[in-house]
Amino acid sequence: MKKFLKSIIIIVLVLVGIKFCNKHFLPRDNHVYSCESLNERYLSSEVILSKNSIKKGIKVLNAKAVRSPDYKKFYFVQYKLEIPGKGIVYPMFAMNKPFSSDSGVIYSMDDLAVSLTGFGDGRKTKANFSEFDRGFSDAKKCLK
Repeated sequence: MKKFLKSIIIIVLVLVGIKFCNKHFLPRDNHVYSCESLNERYLSSEVILSKNSIKKGIKVLNAKAVRSPDYKKFYFVQYKLEIPGKGIVYPMFAMNKPFSSDSGVIYSMDDLAVSLTGFGDGRKTKANFSEFDRGFSDAKKCLK
């Protein structure tokens, strides 16, 4: 009887652990995701950059999105920006409508994106977006 109870307790603990396991420790697949062009709306400096960044002359050169299967409708997006006197930088974002002309949700995915745009940090949301999510590493290679 004690062995049976111990087995049940272990099974329950394992199931609870799996349910609440952080998605970052789940096995990753080897699938390569494609880089897709954004709607022109999202290539506008006024949409993606803060007013301060625009005043500094920062320019949007390009952006590409990769769908993340870890979320129902989110994409990781790499931007290619030119900062006068400093060169090219590649901030990362999470977006839900990068192909639509409608406004969507935009989260910054690194400190550079936060500083240039003012968008909230997606790593600190309830969704807890992360560089370990599927699609992120592929998006990070789109424009480099």
